[in-house]
Amino acid sequence: MTSVRSVLVVGGGTAGSTLATLLARAGVPTPPTVGAYRPKLAELLAAAAVEAGVRVRLGSTVESLSQDDDGVDVVFTDGDSGRYDLLVGADGLRSSIRAALGIAAEIKPVGMGIWRVHARRPAEVKNTELCYDGPCYIAGYTPTGPDTLYAYLVEPAQNRFSDSPEQKVAQMRELAAAYHGPWDEIRDDITDPDPINYTWFEQLLRPIPDTAGSSSCSGTLRPHSARSHQLRG
Repeated sequence: MTSVRSVLVVGGGTAGSTLATLLARAGVPTPPTVGAYRPKLAELLAAAAVEAGVRVRLGSTVESLSQDDDGVDVVFTDGDSGRYDLLVGADGLRSSIRAALGIAAEIKPVGMGIWRVHARRPAEVKNTELCYDGPCYIAGYTPTGPDTLYAYLVEPAQNRFSDSPEQKVAQMRELAAAYHGPWDEIRDDITDPDPINYTWFEQLLRPIPDTAGSSSCSGTLRPHSARSHQLRG
């Protein structure tokens, strides 16, 4: 394939929106793509993609695909179809595109769970700070605006997914009680369960071909599904 005239980007998150924007600005037409402070970042990226000429498609995704040496034919879940020079699977850790391509990858928990919350930013917080001590693997916070921040506490993974809203508030405040300085003010602000999120870190590892004779694998560590690594040994 000597030239690329159309690219289908599946996934409207950080990676998908950024790639679609860059492709559009480079003059490569991008047909519908199925998505700081993450909601705000997603909003900005989506707006930039539209401004760059990306046609955004919502409410459907890829149902099936078939590829040859010159491109890929796609059928969407709403019955529409199209042919593209390239298809980019930017649809997350549990990618349906990866599965459709027959790429096997097992997702496993790594044994850590993370509490996350958006809260008011104490005046003394000027930058990201991490503490690797106390009852948590990591206690950290990152400014997200003039008066807001994102705070997080990483603990051994536990099944907290059925906790009540009151339990979420109580558990995060209890863990945060071991940390002081700005944490005292952050902890006092943890009263509303709605901005609190708990999830596990997960890893995705899969072997990849290596012609040099050494073993090789690639992987991603989530909760943000944004860290990709290639390991050789």
